[in-house]
Amino acid sequence: MLTQIKRQVELLATPAGPERALIFKTGLGNSQVLQARLINYSKTKVDYTSKTDSNDFHVEKNTQPATSGGVGGTEVTIEVTFEPSQLGDSKGTLIVSSGGGGEYIFPLIGHCHQPKPQGPFTIRAGQSIPVQFKNVFPTPTTFLLSVDNSLFSVKQSELIRAKKTINIMVTYNGSPSGQALPVQTGKLIITNPKSTSGQTIHWVFYLKGVSEKH
Repeated sequence: MLTQIKRQVELLATPAGPERALIFKTGLGNSQVLQARLINYSKTKVDYTSKTDSNDFHVEKNTQPATSGGVGGTEVTIEVTFEPSQLGDSKGTLIVSSGGGGEYIFPLIGHCHQPKPQGPFTIRAGQSIPVQFKNVFPTPTTFLLSVDNSLFSVKQSELIRAKKTINIMVTYNGSPSGQALPVQTGKLIITNPKSTSGQTIHWVFYLKGVSEKH
């Protein structure tokens, strides 16, 4: 004879573990964008809110709508930007949450290396061009400016507000006698002498000076 035993079972949902980490790698002064992906299983339309706990990582859209998940769920993507403010490794966390869709945690790992040279920037004799440069640091910073060819000129220093992009004007003077010269090359070197990492950081921009006939 079979006996029926009734038991009361209580089910408790626990928070999900961390998602796969997003790993970034870029040079100081640049940024990189990666996508965090999750599956929404909510049966109704929900809005996910996103936030990070590090100033080196940020999301453009703090709110991301998601349609109802259905049986297989629907994919939601969140773009995360890594814009480092120091050399070396950075860590952070992206938290994506919704009242009806739950919470997702993405570890963020970033590596920042020395800036890569840019250019060449072509300048005609007797003219100036703007070279865009951003202060990636969280505080106003004085940068030292120099060129390695005396036929080019630039001001000696520039105080730039935090996270501000400016145009640095570089002039190609050409020949003092006014005669046409062969193509001249040089470098604009921007230096931060007081890096928080203890390393001297150089941004290099290649220059190309040409006469009016080129």
